[in-house]
Amino acid sequence: MAKAVITGARLILKRSALTEIDKSIEDIKKREEELLGAIDAAVTDEEVDLVEKSANDIQAELDSKLGEKTMLEEEIAALEAELEAMNDKEPATQDMGGERKMENMIEVRAGIKAYVQSKGVERAGFTSVGVEHSSLKNFLHHRKHLKTYRTLPGSSTS
Repeated sequence: MAKAVITGARLILKRSALTEIDKSIEDIKKREEELLGAIDAAVTDEEVDLVEKSANDIQAELDSKLGEKTMLEEEIAALEAELEAMNDKEPATQDMGGERKMENMIEVRAGIKAYVQSKGVERAGFTSVGVEHSSLKNFLHHRKHLKTYRTLPGSSTS
């Protein structure tokens, strides 16, 4: 469980870094558009060379940011796949505290009963396995008579 939480935290950090890179790419594209306007205004060869150098710098920066973005998107996809794989796994403690499966419980009880009987010992006491209808009837009959003979304090029996 802790590993899934850590992976989720890493995923959040990578996504926030991706949004920062997206903002940087938008800023670079705005600067590139401004530079295109400056190309039209350039009159001399020096101005054209300066604009060309700036355009090359902006293109290199844009390529770098796009590379970072691609790398982050791949890392995010890997983390999402890892997190999904962790969530798809059933916990190892499912049998200990999760929902009990009736078939499994019956097999366990039958196994215990067979083991105890193989040692020559009979189980004593009330169990929910193999309760006979007559014992339940007997219990209800005695309960009914107990209610009949019970007297309440302060009540008169005349």
